Amino acid sequence: MSITFYAQRCTGDWSLGTGRIEYEGEGVNMSSANAADVLRLLGFVHELDDEERALFGDEFGDTVPDEAGDVDPADFDGRILLARGLLDVATDDEHGVPVVDYQEPGRVRWVECGRRPGYLAEKLDVLAAVAADAKANGGLVVWC
Repeated sequence: MSITFYAQRCTGDWSLGTGRIEYEGEGVNMSSANAADVLRLLGFVHELDDEERALFGDEFGDTVPDEAGDVDPADFDGRILLARGLLDVATDDEHGVPVVDYQEPGRVRWVECGRRPGYLAEKLDVLAAVAADAKANGGLVVWC
């Protein structure tokens, strides 16, 4: 599974059946795990509700990332600036995430692919371009 971030401008009212997309920029796609870390870094998280807590337990702590949303590009730019400032403190982006290969005899093999050093910083730069595209085209930054 994955999450894509892109610039989009819509008109009309979707709930009334008059909504339409007038502009949609080229998207930036990330794996769900990498996008979740980027969304946490950008502050797009919410507290677990009772249903989510029953499903996830304590696996993710008290908050989970917003897997879909939209925001004004100026807000998104501000979050990117803050995330860049926190990158070395809030993450270990400098060293990346190692590949982990779980396998027990008679059980399914599970591989977590890891993440190369500098990935989060690189994606913040790309997301800044998405925000600039949204601003230039009078749209929002959208992810889903």
